[in-house]
Amino acid sequence: MATNPVSDESENSVFPDPLFKVVTRAQAKNLGLVVEDSELQFTTRADLVLSVPPGVNLEGTLFDFFRPWVMLEFKGENDQLTLPKFIINEVRTSIQFLQNKAEDFTEILNLIVSARRPDAFFKLAKANGINFKRNKERPWLWQAQVGFQTVVVVVCRDLPLEQRYYEWLIFSPSDSPKWRQCVRALVKEGNYNLLSIVRQLKPKEYNMISYGEFLELIGPKGSLSPEEQARIAEEQIEGEQFALKTLAQTNLEWLAKVLNVLEPEQRLAGLEPEQRLAGLEPEQRLEGLTPEQRQQLLELLSSQSDQNQG
Repeated sequence: MATNPVSDESENSVFPDPLFKVVTRAQAKNLGLVVEDSELQFTTRADLVLSVPPGVNLEGTLFDFFRPWVMLEFKGENDQLTLPKFIINEVRTSIQFLQNKAEDFTEILNLIVSARRPDAFFKLAKANGINFKRNKERPWLWQAQVGFQTVVVVVCRDLPLEQRYYEWLIFSPSDSPKWRQCVRALVKEGNYNLLSIVRQLKPKEYNMISYGEFLELIGPKGSLSPEEQARIAEEQIEGEQFALKTLAQTNLEWLAKVLNVLEPEQRLAGLEPEQRLAGLEPEQRLEGLTPEQRQQLLELLSSQSDQNQG
């Protein structure tokens, strides 16, 4: 897997939006699409404005449902589609039409790519007369007619596990089986370019994939070049280090929770007198003790002092 070019900290992921634009822009240009510059202000600027030149055939590609003009907005797994965001996207599309980007609204597509299926928004839209219907031929695509606009929502999590969809599949939620299936497919096929993007997006989840699993997917170790073996081994060490840190943090959190619910007497149960006194100031050692207990404590401290002097 390729080295992370964005961050040296393998635990720190980057925001998905910029990477989505990078990946989609590159794929669009490879297929002959034009990435247009948006003249809109920041609040209404779309993630991408794509145009399909005459003669470009998108059949069998990720973009085979595109229209001549596409206003594209991306919503990551932690950026849910809401009514205000939807309205902003409507405004973007209308402004693009008014700028003579298309002769008719049928030539322009309002496209929202969402990591998760925005069920809450679909429910709200239906309650207000906008019914998003699932496409029978493309179950990952939901479509609705909003006035003159055709609005399409693509759900990354529901895309088929096919090479043409990899660029958007890697943006599926990391807690979905589809994300891990896609990563396994990328490893098996040696798609290090997209794996590098995956590592930037979700370094924690990526580093939890074991060295043995990598070898199982790509074949016998002897089939790898020395450079590939070294690279995988290095990333496995990073993954193990992360796992150890995660385990330590989990244990500390568990211990804190336990100590928080135990009574003082329960916390001290099973400890030797010396362990109970460790780290306490003299006044803290005597606090709450009966005269008999104080006398026992003084005798203990005196015996410890004699031992130290001896």
